[in-house]
Amino acid sequence: HVRMRDDTVIELGEASTFTFDQYYFSPQNARAVALMTFDSGTLKTSTGRLMQAANPTFEIRTPLAVIGVRGTVFWGGFIFGDNSLDVAMLSGKGIYVQNALTSVDINTAGQGITVQATGMPSQAAPWSKEKVAIALATTEI
Repeated sequence: HVRMRDDTVIELGEASTFTFDQYYFSPQNARAVALMTFDSGTLKTSTGRLMQAANPTFEIRTPLAVIGVRGTVFWGGFIFGDNSLDVAMLSGKGIYVQNALTSVDINTAGQGITVQATGMPSQAAPWSKEKVAIALATTEI
């Protein structure tokens, strides 16, 4: 469980591999950047005041895609299939998931996508309550 200077909260699941690559936030300055790498496990992120800057950048790079955040609570993880990343928006403004082939937006709470090791990310679709519960259980303390 990590609380950043801007009140962003990142909750990591067991055996997760996560690195902060670049972070800059100053309430007095319009510049705000958070760049991270997430290689394995699960995470739940709730963005904070960083997203209120004029042109914020909040991205999490994974081996399969980049997750870009627009001010939201989301979950991501590598637990629902071999060589795949699942990402779901839980609340907020939206996220995008982008790989070398395309970018998919998720703008509705409760929807998620899957990115396979090869191929395009799936289109955003509703997740069942059961799938959301399984995902969230991996990041609970």
